[in-house]
Amino acid sequence: METGLFTSRGHIVKPEWIDAYDHMNMSRYVALFDDVTYGLLDIVDLGLAYTRRTRHGLFIVDARVRF
Repeated sequence: METGLFTSRGHIVKPEWIDAYDHMNMSRYVALFDDVTYGLLDIVDLGLAYTRRTRHGLFIVDARVRF
């Protein structure tokens, strides 16, 4: 298991993700964090390979955005 800091593969903000105030739309933030979580789960061996191997997995029960 890797012990260093987790860095995602990076993402590009698409123009259609920008709202009327010239900020990235809040729903896109949530989607990006969800996407990055898959990579983190793979690093700690709780990702798709774990689910296939054990038939167990994780799911989100509650998600909140506070600002």
